[in-house]
Parts: sequence; structure tokens; C-alpha cells
Amino acid sequence: MGGRLYIVDETEFDNYSQFSFEAKFRELEKVAIEETGKGIDVVYIDHVQLLKFGGNRVTNTGEIINEYVSWFRQMAMNWLKTARQVAIVCLSQTNRAGYTEAKEHNGKYSSTAMAEANELERASTLILTTYAETEMKDMGVAKVQILKYRDNRNEDDPTEVNVDLQYYLFGDLVEGASEISPNISEDTNEALSKIDDNMLDEFKEFMPDNFDL
Repeated sequence: MGGRLYIVDETEFDNYSQFSFEAKFRELEKVAIEETGKGIDVVYIDHVQLLKFGGNRVTNTGEIINEYVSWFRQMAMNWLKTARQVAIVCLSQTNRAGYTEAKEHNGKYSSTAMAEANELERASTLILTTYAETEMKDMGVAKVQILKYRDNRNEDDPTEVNVDLQYYLFGDLVEGASEISPNISEDTNEALSKIDDNMLDEFKEFMPDNFDL
């Protein structure tokens, strides 16, 4: 994938707050414009449950996460109050009960499986789940499910796909993803050519119009 990747960890925040996040977003937006000529396209939050360690400690941790998720959705719809939309992907843990249920139902999760924050289900446009036991990981496979799609295309049953955990690649890979060079940045076309075209087309549906894949 072309463009730039900016990684920010907890050491770059004085505290977890919406003010701190917005300040960091503005800083990265400025850097991206200077270096690429356009702003940020996609933001990944990894992972959203960590945000419970910020905010008002008197408040229930689920309420803290819910407030962040709602704020991220507002930010996605009106990025830095510029009327521009970006994709914000919030990675989430599953709760123990949700994982147990998925294990008993062939990798199929329910909407209650996301840990500590029901706003994740309400606010999300798209929810994807991944499931893999140790044996599946050893075989290089996982089960992916579209748990929610706001435009009403529901796929209730998980689909088994090949994965290469070393490179975080999902999709129908030709003769295994291990053949892909470790230097992904120099072999982007080769890597992407090994991923099912239909999966890429579906992925593009959820990206902003100016996102270049």
C-alpha cells in the first residue's frame, strides 16, 4: 500500500483524553499534508479497551469506552471539523463469554461478544470478527465473519480464509503467504495479487473515496 504510516503509542500522550487525541490527530494531519499533499485517510485504534485507563475513574469503564467510540464516530464523519470523512477502525477484544459462545458455534460470534462497550455495536458501520484456535493458527487458517453491515448485507456464518500471521495477511492465498517476501513495501503488487480480488473489492467499499489501494 502506498502512502505513509504513522504509529503513535501511549508514551506520546500526557493522558488519555479526547482533547489529547484530537491534538495528536491535528499534529499527524499537518505532517501528512506536508509529506504527501493530503491528510490522513484511515485511523486505527489498537485497541479500544485500553482507553478505559483514561477519563474519569469514578465512571464505569464501559461508559468511558462508549464515550470514546461515540466520539470516534463523530470524528470519522467530520474529521477535525473539516467536513471530511475518514475511516476509523477500532480494534476490540472479545469478552470471555463471547469467545466461549463462538467456540461452541463453529467460530460464530454474536453482537454481545465485544468486551465492555455496547456502543461498539451501535455506532459501527461495519463489524468484522476473526476466530482461530491454536490448531487453526498452526494450519494458517482463521474464520472471518461480517457481524454487522449497516447497509443491510448480513453474512451470519463465518467464512474460513487462509492467513499468514507473520505478515497479518487475510485472504485466499496462492500456495501460502509464506512465499511473499518479508520486504512487503517493495513487493506490494505481488502481495496484493495473492489476495482474493473479491475480498479487496469489498474492503474498498468501506474506505474513503480518496483512499488509494
